[in-house]
Order: sequence, then structure tokens, then C-alpha cells
Amino acid sequence: MLTFFHLFRQFHIEWFLYAMLLGVGLHRLASDHGKPKISRWQYALLHAVGTALLLPIIVRVPFRPLFATQGTAFWVFFAMLIAVCLPLARIFLPFYFRESTGYLMYYILFLILTKMTLSVLYPAESQLPPLLYAVLDLGSILLTCVVLVLLTLLFHLSPLRLQIPFLPEYYVGGLFFPLSFFFYFIVYITGVIPEKWTLALLSLVILLNLPVAYLIFSRIIRAYEETVRLERSIAYVNAELAGYEGMIELEERVRKERHELKNNYFYIRMLLSQGRTEELETYLDKVIGEQMEAISQISTGNHLIDYVLNQKIGEAQKDGIKVMTNVLVPAKLAVDDYVFCRILLNLLNNAIEASRQEPEGDIQINLSCKNHYLVCRVANRVSADILSENPELHTTKEDAANHGMGIPIIKKTAHDAGGLFQTSMENGYFTASVMLPVED
Repeated sequence: MLTFFHLFRQFHIEWFLYAMLLGVGLHRLASDHGKPKISRWQYALLHAVGTALLLPIIVRVPFRPLFATQGTAFWVFFAMLIAVCLPLARIFLPFYFRESTGYLMYYILFLILTKMTLSVLYPAESQLPPLLYAVLDLGSILLTCVVLVLLTLLFHLSPLRLQIPFLPEYYVGGLFFPLSFFFYFIVYITGVIPEKWTLALLSLVILLNLPVAYLIFSRIIRAYEETVRLERSIAYVNAELAGYEGMIELEERVRKERHELKNNYFYIRMLLSQGRTEELETYLDKVIGEQMEAISQISTGNHLIDYVLNQKIGEAQKDGIKVMTNVLVPAKLAVDDYVFCRILLNLLNNAIEASRQEPEGDIQINLSCKNHYLVCRVANRVSADILSENPELHTTKEDAANHGMGIPIIKKTAHDAGGLFQTSMENGYFTASVMLPVED
């Protein structure tokens, strides 16, 4: 047992274990978001090889250890782990490098704090029986390895979400906590400052982290509020679509009554052609005739889509907005009707709202199936380049807290369905296009 323990310490097997566990953990977390260039165990083996190459140099660096029994300064090993892990992540996990850096800093911070917690054990090596000390030391290393695995599980269950564009101030702020404590650890163990100042230095590190922690916490709260607003808006749209679906049965009855109305209309026209009163003919032509022209509606065979289109087109026409449609879709679509209608409804609402501000409102609606995609394109005439003035398409209404959720809903719904959302300016029209994949 003691022979094994001495070999374990002599060849620094502990740090090979940590390096391989970090490799397995980072590869596991990256695999949730993409396919790394090599397998997990190959990646872990590269961590071990990198450690083996740096270890002969590391153990000869003449820095002061934290305790007289350590032999080599721990912080040098932490620097070695960073020097091994970061380049390998950049080479083999390039799509996940930012997240890998964040996870690595927290892994290293955990190891640092673990070693500091176990600091009561190392000075006791000369006072405890050799076998007992060996068991305690190996047991603490094994426990550290187990907790590293549990950390990986925690990171997997609550992953970092860095889907926003790279913003150095936020990224550096997120890493400030582990890096500042790493700096404190180095300063403490190397004896750069007198020991009487170490408590003051630790307090300074904590003080500097307080505003950073507040900013991160406030950003989390703000992101949560945005998520709640988005989900509330989606629920509102779903309720509106449910109302539309509930009206379909009524629409079927209206369609039958419309058919009867047509029969009555032509019958009365026949009576008039036989010399009935001119006043009745005028009434029929101007009132019932105009109503008959108005009921010429879009009919794709998909009742929910038809209802959304006809309702919104009617709403636009009441406001004097010209609407042109080109709808070429089958009655049965290989996409979820609610998903598509949620997108369509928000596109039309945005176009109608924008057209109300224009002197000559004009909306063009195109629905078609192309190359295994359902394409929904809604364009509305604008008098200014919207994307130049407002590239993020934020709401311009005063009550921004309760408006401006149409675009986020469209983006989220399209993304969740595996689709694409694009906007552009074309010949004086603002165009929003959504492409949803459809099965054959």
C-alpha cells in the first residue's frame, strides 16, 4: 500500500487523473451542442499526453509551495491544467470554446478551493502514521474525482447559454469570479505579499466580486423577465388561435348559408328580369350584390390557416390597406398547424400595424412549398429603410414592456421548429420570411 502511495506521488498520478476527468467532462458538455472532432476517450487521452509533456518542466519550477511537505507548488499544476485544456478545446471543440473556457475556470477554482480545504491534512503528514496518511490522502483525491464528475453532471443539467453575440464585458465579467480567486491563491502561496495582508487581500477580492455578482444576477433576472413576457405572448397567440379554431364550425354554417343566399340572389334576379320593381332590383344589386362580392375568401382546405388569413385580410381592408395574396399550399401540411399559424398571425399583425402608419398601406402575402420547405413571406410597404434605422426590430411604441413581442415569438417558434427567419428591404417593402421544413 505504501509502495503504491509513494509511486502515486512520485509520478504525480493525481494530476493525470484530474486532466483526464477535465477532458471527459468538457467533451461530454460539448457533445450536447455538436459533434467534436474526436471521441471522448481520445480527447481525454490527449489531456493525459499534454500533462505528461508538461509535467517534467512543471515539477522543476522553483516556486514556493504552500506547505513544507508539498514538494511542488500546487498553483503550478493548476497553470499546467489550463495550459493543456485551453489549446485542446480550441483545436477539437472550436464550436464550444467560449463555454469550455467558462467551465474550465470553474473546474480549476473547485480544485483550488479543494486543496485549500485540505490544507489541514498536509502539515500533519509527519505526525500521522504513514499508512493512515496514505489512506486519507488517496481518499481525498478519490473524493475530489467523484465531485468533478458530479460537477460535470451539474453543468450538463444547468448549462451555460452563450447564444448571444460575443460581448467581452459580459464574458470577462462571468470569468472574473474564478480568475480573481485564482489570482489570490497564487499571490498567497508564492508569498508575494506579507501574510498579515492576506486577509485584507481576500476581502478585496470579495469586494470586487460583489458588483460583478450583482450585474450578473440582474442580467439573469432581466433574461427571466423577457422569457416570461415571451411565454405570455405566445400563450396569448395560442388563445387567439384556439378562438379561431372554435369559430371554424360557425364558419361552416355561414358557408352553407352563403350558398343558400346565392341561390336566393339568382332567383330574385330572375324575377326582376321578368319585370319586377326597379327599386327591388337596385336594392339587390347594391346591397346583396356587394355582399356577395365581399365573401369571396381564400380557401386552401386548411380551415385554421384559411380563417387566420381571411380574418386578418378583412381587418387590413377595413383600414384601407391594400392586400395582395399568392397562396399555393396543400390542404394537409406536414407541419404543426398551431406552429405555422402562430408565425403567420404575428407576421400579419406586424405588417398591418406598420401599414397603418403609412399613407398608402400595401401588404403582399405569399405562401408556397419549395424544396421541402413551407415558405411564408409577408411584405409591407414602408417609407423608410426599417433595417437601417432599427436593425434589431425593437418596438417603437411607448409601452414597450407590453408590446414588441411579435418578432421574438416568430424567431423562437421558427427556431424551435427547425426553421429559418429572415428580414430584408426590397424595393420599398419590408419583407419578413419564414421557412419551415416539411416532410415529403
